[in-house]
Amino acid sequence: LGTTILSTTANQRPAPTVSPGALLNYNLYGTYGTHGARSLNAFAELRAFNAAGVFSTTSLMQDNHADDGNSQSRSVRLDSSWSMSFPEHLLTLRFGDTITDGLSWSRSTRIGGLQFGTNFGLQPYLVTAPLPAFIGSATMPSSIDLYVNGLRQYSGQVPTGPFQLSTIPNINGAGNAQVVLTNALGQTTTLNFSLYGENQLLRKGLSDWSVEVGKVRENYGVDSFDYGNDAVGSGTWRYGISDHFTAE
Repeated sequence: LGTTILSTTANQRPAPTVSPGALLNYNLYGTYGTHGARSLNAFAELRAFNAAGVFSTTSLMQDNHADDGNSQSRSVRLDSSWSMSFPEHLLTLRFGDTITDGLSWSRSTRIGGLQFGTNFGLQPYLVTAPLPAFIGSATMPSSIDLYVNGLRQYSGQVPTGPFQLSTIPNINGAGNAQVVLTNALGQTTTLNFSLYGENQLLRKGLSDWSVEVGKVRENYGVDSFDYGNDAVGSGTWRYGISDHFTAE
């Protein structure tokens, strides 16, 4: 008998649709003191989008009045960018203000320029981490239930013979799994597994990369248009060589 492969990752990928529009996000915060001191702060984001991409700009406005009569008002632009995404290729191209991609041991930098690279968020149903596999054998057609740390993660049917169950990891770190087989006679068999989940690992053959060029953003939150004089470049790349080793 061949091995029956069970997986919880099968799904229908919805086709993305786009309608033009615009929105304004804002957050207001104000204070008032007993001696007349008061302040009003506002954060705002204006976003416009259509089939060609998304434009977004954010700003911060502050109006402060001290109890001695002194006042200070200022408005500063934070980030402005235009981005285009290609969901079928998991890629996003961004022009304007952005943050360079970084690894777990490197530092990201705010720049004004161009960024192009992988964006797994375009396919939220895509599993990027290696999937643990639970292997067993059923002597007769049975129902199968998978429990991870006591919580049921999968329920289904398996025919007679060996089987392999691959499931989306729902832990980060060490955990325990139980596969419970219940045959047509009501007899139950429990298989215990130890597993370890690590979200920083990429599954075998999966690549994650990003490149950026531009100028470093300086005095962020203080000056609206302060950029360095020298051009800078940055690049990161991660690749799942195997389900147990990711190079970066």
